[in-house]
Amino acid sequence: MVELRPLLTADKAQWLALRHALWPDNALDELKDEVDAYEPGDPKATAIGAFDGDTLVAFAEASVRPWGDGCDTAPVGWLEGIYVAPAHRSAGIARRLVKAVENWTREKGLAELGSDALIDNTTSIARHGQWGFEQTKRVVMFRKRLG
Repeated sequence: MVELRPLLTADKAQWLALRHALWPDNALDELKDEVDAYEPGDPKATAIGAFDGDTLVAFAEASVRPWGDGCDTAPVGWLEGIYVAPAHRSAGIARRLVKAVENWTREKGLAELGSDALIDNTTSIARHGQWGFEQTKRVVMFRKRLG
């Protein structure tokens, strides 16, 4: 049985590897700095791991944001990232992690949990629906370089 628990300092190497699998375009040093900055027990952030024995096979990260696009209340909990290793998918681990984040958010006294996904990430969009999220907006961002 896969066990859920908060991620600890001792889990950082495995956590970093899974973060890099989720965000492969991000610099490894940047991802490591974010992991190193995380403090277990931080009242504004949580990281929950799913372990198969001693092996981290999935994680979810969440934070308290002052506001969230599409949310009606403020502040809100925000699902910052979630990843399940391919060999452990379709076993309900992500759903369990989302429930754990929901519980953490409620414990903070917050009424909403927000999240986001890139517009072309149809898998993530579908999963969010399966986890009970409702889509509130679709946005395309633009920029114009000057000079």
